[in-house]
Amino acid sequence: MKKRMVVVSVFIIGFFAVVSWNYAKPYKRYLIEEASLQKDLDRATEEFQRIQEEKKYQGTDAYIEKVAREKFGYVLPNEYVIYNSTE
Repeated sequence: MKKRMVVVSVFIIGFFAVVSWNYAKPYKRYLIEEASLQKDLDRATEEFQRIQEEKKYQGTDAYIEKVAREKFGYVLPNEYVIYNSTE
C-alpha cells in the first residue's frame, strides 16, 4: 500500500513537472515578445508626443514668422538684409 502511494506520488509529481516545463517555454517567448512590443509602444508614444509638440509649435507666431523669413524672404520694416555673395 505504501509503495503504491509512492509510485502514485512520483507519477503525479512527474506529470506536473512535464506539464509545467511545456508551459514554461511558450511563457518565456511571450515575455520576450511582450518586452519587444512594450519598446515599440514606448517609441511610438515618444514619436507621437514629438509630433504633437511640433504641431503645437507650428501654430505659433514665432513659427509663422520663421517660415516667412526663410522661405519667402520676409523682413520687418526698418530691417536690413545682408546677403553673402560667396554662397
